[in-house]
Amino acid sequence: MNKGNIFEDDQNESEKKGVVKVLVGCHDKPFYEGEYSLLEDTKKSNLSTKHWAHDFITNEIKKKYKDANQHIQTVDLMDSKRYSRDPEKVDSAYSTDIFKGPYAKRHENNFDMVFLPDCGGPWYTLQSAIDSAPNDSVLNKMLNKFVDIVRNVMFMVKPGGYLYLGKWIVQGEKRDLLKGSLMSVFNYTEEKKDKYEHPYFVFQKPSRSRVVP
Repeated sequence: MNKGNIFEDDQNESEKKGVVKVLVGCHDKPFYEGEYSLLEDTKKSNLSTKHWAHDFITNEIKKKYKDANQHIQTVDLMDSKRYSRDPEKVDSAYSTDIFKGPYAKRHENNFDMVFLPDCGGPWYTLQSAIDSAPNDSVLNKMLNKFVDIVRNVMFMVKPGGYLYLGKWIVQGEKRDLLKGSLMSVFNYTEEKKDKYEHPYFVFQKPSRSRVVP
C-alpha cells in the first residue's frame, strides 16, 4: 500500500472503463429489443417496443458519459408477484419495488445513472398526499416520507452518478416545497425536460475520494 495518500475520484470511473450502467425504474419490459431485463419472465413482454422515454434517456447518458457503452436495465414496480434478479443473476429473492430498502441495499452504489420517468405506487400516492395535506403537520410528514423513498433509490447510485426524477403530480407551491425538501438532502444540479415537456429534477451523488494502492 502506498502511504502517500494517493486519491482517485470515482466520478468518471465508468467512462474510463467504457461502460455506463443505467437503471430505469418502474418499467416491466427490457429497455429496448435485445437488452437484459432484471425480470425473470420477459416472454410476455413486447420486446419490439422501445421505452417511451428512450431518446431522452439515451441522450442524457451521452451528455454525461459521452461515448461510453450504455448498459441499460429496467425494474418493475407495479406487479409484486413478479420478481427481479440482480445483474449477476445470483438469485430471485427480492421484490422489484425500487423504493424499498432491501432492493436498494442489494444494488448499493451499482448504477452510474438512475431514471424514474413514470412511477406509480408510493411515488404517486405520496405526491397526492402532499397535494391534499390538510395541515402543516401532515404535509411535513408526507414530505419526509417522500425524501425517504428517494434516499433508497439514491443508495443505488454510484458516487458521482446521477438520479433523474420525473412524473411530478404535485403542482405550484407544494411542488416547490417538495423540491426544496429534496434539495435540502440531495445535491440538485438542474432541471431537464423531455420532448413532451415533462420536467425532470436531476440530482448528483457526491463523489468520494478513496485511497488506492
